[in-house]
Amino acid sequence: MTTRFAAFRLAMALFPLAFLVTILQSGCSGAPDPWGASAPSPRVVATFPPIASWTKKLLGDSGSVHSLCTSTGPHHHEFQVKEGQLLRRADLFVMNGLTLDDHFANKLIKGHAPKSMKVLNLGNLLPEDLVLEMPHDHDEAEEAHAGHDHHNHDHGNKDPHYWLGVPQATFSIRQLAGELGKNNPDLKAKVDANAEELIKTLQDLKAGMVERLKNKTDRKVITMHESMGYFARSFGFKVVDVIQVDPGAEPSAPRLVKLLERCKKTGVRTIIVEPQYPKTSGAAWLSAELKKAGLEPRLIEIDPMETFDGDGGPDGDWYVQTLKANLDRLAEGLP
Repeated sequence: MTTRFAAFRLAMALFPLAFLVTILQSGCSGAPDPWGASAPSPRVVATFPPIASWTKKLLGDSGSVHSLCTSTGPHHHEFQVKEGQLLRRADLFVMNGLTLDDHFANKLIKGHAPKSMKVLNLGNLLPEDLVLEMPHDHDEAEEAHAGHDHHNHDHGNKDPHYWLGVPQATFSIRQLAGELGKNNPDLKAKVDANAEELIKTLQDLKAGMVERLKNKTDRKVITMHESMGYFARSFGFKVVDVIQVDPGAEPSAPRLVKLLERCKKTGVRTIIVEPQYPKTSGAAWLSAELKKAGLEPRLIEIDPMETFDGDGGPDGDWYVQTLKANLDRLAEGLP
């Protein structure tokens, strides 16, 4: 009886280990294909929506594309187990780089990328003359992000939001087309043609905004976070300051007061808000205080395209459609 009881205890002690080994083995080899059995190649994983939309536009009805970031943007995205499963069966992994998505993309590559998978870091390919420096100071970067724990995403000296600039997007789309065509020769002509069509659309939008904004008398704005540098340069307005030094972290009361004084001094009345952040905090306070001071505020919503409401990511038209909507709101909102 004692021997039988001891054997039972040993079996129960070993059960968790055996269960774990089974789970790990199934995760490595027996897990269902997250792409689905009918997903055609090339299978491309993009870190966040703009790159996914570009890729889908270039591939058209060929291939399969998945965006890792959807409702949570790259600033705050965290690794998920299913993403490793996606990567293990992917042909190409495309990331933004310049520290925007490196904190999760590099972990995925290191732990889950098969040897056959190609990696395209678009930020690493941008020439220096197309990369903007990140503006600094902002009250000493809100005392070095004191009191906030938002993964400490320090973007360093380079502004990573280049998908919002037309010259930068043009360069990156051509790099993406080149990579897709190199690895899929039968798709090269199609991909190249779709890339040039997309680029022409962007260039036409830029030229059209010059005409739309030519009579605007006040183009100075405060933005939600440091995401609009390339967008401002491409489409003709000036970012004076930002509300959130650390994306998603509300500014301190002293910083808000300094922002208010700067707006009064420079005459800034336009605040650009972003759909992924609430409008009822710093931006709302600043707007209310400007109104009290007799400076009638204007709120313009511009989507930096860091998030997408839906699984898997956007379609190939989403990037241009969102950009057009942004430009319409900008043209209507500036005085």
